[in-house]
Amino acid sequence: MWKLRKFDGLIRHFEISRSYLSSYTVNGIQSNPIYHMDPMGRDLDGNFISKNIYGTVNMIESFSPLIGVDMTFRNDLQVRAQYNRDRMLTMSLSNYTLTEDYGTEYILGMGYVLRDVKFRMRYQGKNKTFKGDLNFRLDARLRDSETRIRRILEDDSQVTGGQKLFSLMFSADYDFSKNLNLKFFWDQMMTEYKISTAYPISTIRAGLSLTLSFGN
Repeated sequence: MWKLRKFDGLIRHFEISRSYLSSYTVNGIQSNPIYHMDPMGRDLDGNFISKNIYGTVNMIESFSPLIGVDMTFRNDLQVRAQYNRDRMLTMSLSNYTLTEDYGTEYILGMGYVLRDVKFRMRYQGKNKTFKGDLNFRLDARLRDSETRIRRILEDDSQVTGGQKLFSLMFSADYDFSKNLNLKFFWDQMMTEYKISTAYPISTIRAGLSLTLSFGN
């Protein structure tokens, strides 16, 4: 209890989160006419004849996040971290192939607010002083995904897709007033694919945006 009181003087908000989502779908369901002719029969390979014929079976699972931590300190410093996992399995019963898509993601974010920052500029021949909050935000994300196709009858497995993606986003915005906001942003994304036919890609977006809102 002493430790909790000690941290209470440093941290304003502390949250641990965990989320799980899943879905299961079956497509292309048809009645098997052979089953009604011989319910206890088997096919030429010795397998039991099913009552229905299924096209594809799809299952999606995601831990988003598997574990997440969000903290806000009393000096207006914000820290956010997440670890996500997801997978998608698609079974095609027409050609007996299983498509697997796995993903792992790490997210780290930081933010800081400077309160009541004064900014002077010359406007219409006069010096004017603005007073507003300066907000900084930095987010980094690393995702590793892989797509694999398994041919069950041939006992064969092949990687057909996937990528390693790293993105870095930084922004700083200043409120001149409740209706005027100036923002600088820097977004960088680097992608490395897991198949030889795709080349690594790196993109950068940077600039200034001015937002003017009308009304109260």
